[in-house]
Amino acid sequence: MRPFINSLPDRISRARAWVLVLMLAGAAFLAAMESWSRLSAAQGRPTAPSGVILITVDTLRADRLEAYGYAGTPNPAVNALAENGVLFEQVIAQSPLTLPSHCSILTGSFPYHTGVRDQAGFSLKPEHLTLAERLRSEGYRTAAFIGSSVLNAGTGLDQGFDLYWDLPEQGPPERRGGEVLGRALEWLSSQGEGKFFAWIHLFDPHSPYGAPEPFGGRYRTRPYDGEVAYVDSLVGDLVRYLKRHRLYHRTLLVFTSDHGESLGEHGESSHGMFVYDATVRIPFIIKAAGSTWKGKVIREQVRGVDIAPTILQLAGLRVDDRIQGRGLLSLIRGRWNQPELAAYSETYYPYYHFQWSPLFSMRARGFKYIDAPQPELYDLASDAGERRNIIGERPSMAAYLKETLEGEYQKFSAGRDEPPQPEQMDRATIERLKSLGYLGFASGTAKLPSTGGLPDPKDRIGLYELLQQAFQDSEEGRLIESNSKLRKVVAQEEGLIDAHLYLGLNSVQMGQFSDAVEAFQAVLRRDPSNLMALYNLSLSYLNQGRPEAAVPGLERTLQLDPEDVTARVALGKAYQLAGRLDDAVDALEKAVSARPDFADALDFLSQVYARKGWTDKAAAARRRADAARER
Repeated sequence: MRPFINSLPDRISRARAWVLVLMLAGAAFLAAMESWSRLSAAQGRPTAPSGVILITVDTLRADRLEAYGYAGTPNPAVNALAENGVLFEQVIAQSPLTLPSHCSILTGSFPYHTGVRDQAGFSLKPEHLTLAERLRSEGYRTAAFIGSSVLNAGTGLDQGFDLYWDLPEQGPPERRGGEVLGRALEWLSSQGEGKFFAWIHLFDPHSPYGAPEPFGGRYRTRPYDGEVAYVDSLVGDLVRYLKRHRLYHRTLLVFTSDHGESLGEHGESSHGMFVYDATVRIPFIIKAAGSTWKGKVIREQVRGVDIAPTILQLAGLRVDDRIQGRGLLSLIRGRWNQPELAAYSETYYPYYHFQWSPLFSMRARGFKYIDAPQPELYDLASDAGERRNIIGERPSMAAYLKETLEGEYQKFSAGRDEPPQPEQMDRATIERLKSLGYLGFASGTAKLPSTGGLPDPKDRIGLYELLQQAFQDSEEGRLIESNSKLRKVVAQEEGLIDAHLYLGLNSVQMGQFSDAVEAFQAVLRRDPSNLMALYNLSLSYLNQGRPEAAVPGLERTLQLDPEDVTARVALGKAYQLAGRLDDAVDALEKAVSARPDFADALDFLSQVYARKGWTDKAAAARRRADAARER
């Protein structure tokens, strides 16, 4: 037997030999795995992701991205996503409005099934299963990071999210994309190795346009493009973070939009009124986990409702039978054997806000039919801008698409003649929508006409744009110019509630309270429960020294919205001025109970206590008011 000391070199040699064997085996294994990965990618087998990130960019039209052929703005980050993933060329949103479209994206269901038909007065009900609910049931931690109060939790889109970071009720109605992304990255940093789903909503391309520097200055003459360039920089920041933290290759990244933006096409300067491709054609890019499908382009038409089921398929999950969209995995793999996906879109914005006709469209076989009082048909291959209505030349195609549209619609809808009634909105929600540029503040209890026989929005677009200009003048302090435009609107269509409402609001700012009273009364004759008109009419009476006249409107405001603390304080003040001190105490104490730091309410309460001879209570209320102001 050889001594141990003498056998050491032999053992080292044998160890080195085994290391070499293991290294060669490992190299062979890695080569086999790489080969399998390439084969898997070629065969369309996606790697199941442990992370899913859905980016929805508000108001982003597809043809303003370089990856979709636009030469005006470089978008290196979005280009890189497309080069490393799958780009869908023809993707159609189901609505040109933020809330209805997001409901379709996150549920895979059409608006006529979700019941969310407009931006205001609607919410997603619990019976509609969201993508977040489905992923959370499979062990994903879920979070949403929201850029606009239009999508706050009250809309129902928070279903299934462990964290829903929306905007506070008291504060600006939107936030910069950088702030949204920063909060999302903070959350991602706490997720460790577990499965996660993050929805990041970037509101920046929504009007009014005003990208931060250097994008604002660089695109001063093309402010919308500046917003798009800013968003691209945020996508780049996200991808760099994912790569730096070794999350990129195991994460499914989905980039899309809720709707586009009409930049003057067909006379529309924004979105919501029409269903032309400028506002319903959206981007859709998927970067799958692993190295699957680099630079693939899908030319077949797909829809916003197909996004959720496709994410589920790529996550290796079953698509729920209730989802109306189609998972696109077989299309990506090149094994699609289904008929073309006809694309339905609708807008009820003209109907709910102005009592003009809603619009419906069906896009199939390279044509687009728009169901309107004056119907339209476009050959998209030769007329992508939808400028030449050929309905008289192709009646059979128009009839086919109309029949397809009506058949699709009737699957899940009781009928277009009786659209759902919107819910009553509180004044705070109306104010937020107003600050974001949305018009039309019917109460939700106003009587809506049948959709038949209403004006065609095409015939009213000039009037609508004049109203938008008047709104912009008002927001920027040009009150005389605003009222001049509003009177022109009223002269053309006397029944437009918004025109009268803004005449009243402008008149209040100018101290012309008699004119304000007349304008708000005109609103209430058409819509007796209009909260904006009820509240501001009462304030106008108070400013005229008519507290008794102010009381009924404020009482009615609180019947419709008992949580309106500002209206309760105004009611307390009206009671005080009318000599109804006990009623004033009751109203103001309720207001202070709801908002203990409301300094004005405490001041008014102190005055009422003093008039009643309650000096100690008056002094205490005054001290609380001073303390609240110091905070």
